[in-house]
Amino acid sequence: CIVREGVSEMEGVGKCEKQLDALRRDTGQAKRNILHLEQERKVLEHNLLNLREQEQSIRDKVSIHEAKCDDLKLRLSNLRKLDRENARLQNDLESKRRNEFYNWLDESNKCILSNLDPLRNIKTDYM
Repeated sequence: CIVREGVSEMEGVGKCEKQLDALRRDTGQAKRNILHLEQERKVLEHNLLNLREQEQSIRDKVSIHEAKCDDLKLRLSNLRKLDRENARLQNDLESKRRNEFYNWLDESNKCILSNLDPLRNIKTDYM
């Protein structure tokens, strides 16, 4: 404390004691503020740890979903290939059935025509 001229020593001491008391109060408040800030820091560190754990959990889930998505894409690709192969086989089958039907029809027509020849002769014999 600085004691100015014209101020009694006791007044100067009283002012110094008041300033010292104010500094003690401020110091006490500062210590309480520091403790409070340290508690807040601990809470924030705990929250940060929880958030990191949640982030890792989410990343793990994303990885699992990406793997499932890749698997589904592969399955879809395989299904499309199978669908194209099925359509080709259906066309081949229809073509084969058509050819078999036409062959059967040709054979039937030949048989009918060969059976008609004797009937034509009979018809011409009576005319």
